[in-house]
Amino acid sequence: MCSCFQHAYKSEKIESQKGQIWFDMLTQINQIIPDQKQFKIPSEFSEKIRYSCYKIYSHSFFQIFIFIVVVINLISMTLSFEGSDQIYIDILDSISSVCVIIFTIEAIIKIIALKDFYFKDAWNKFDFLVVLIGILELLIILSIENLTNIGGLLKTLQVIKILRVVRVIR
Repeated sequence: MCSCFQHAYKSEKIESQKGQIWFDMLTQINQIIPDQKQFKIPSEFSEKIRYSCYKIYSHSFFQIFIFIVVVINLISMTLSFEGSDQIYIDILDSISSVCVIIFTIEAIIKIIALKDFYFKDAWNKFDFLVVLIGILELLIILSIENLTNIGGLLKTLQVIKILRVVRVIR
């Protein structure tokens, strides 16, 4: 969208101060947005796995499904409280683990589909960081299950995971 306006402004002379400010702002926004022209949609015949991953990733159902998982993950993180029953905590931990697995699968699908272009987008880098934190949290929970003094570290990791909601809002 920004490039469409820039093209229109380049072909016409900008006469007002507000128009020039608008054009400058669009230019700055366009500099931070990855160049979509660099990404080539994989061919169905030459790269079947990558093409399949691209079709999954670009499907609206997949995007809606990931959004729902993000919301479920957020709700499950907000439902934990001090002094809750062990069964309740186990259920919330199971929900969190399933969400981390789904986010990991999402990242793998997107990395296969987009290749190097995946890491050119700041939101994908952020998602990848959230996935790594989720995996780290799972490893900590699985390896040090009997220690109670690492709860603060786990809460810090969960706060960082909550920031994924910001991505959904964009």
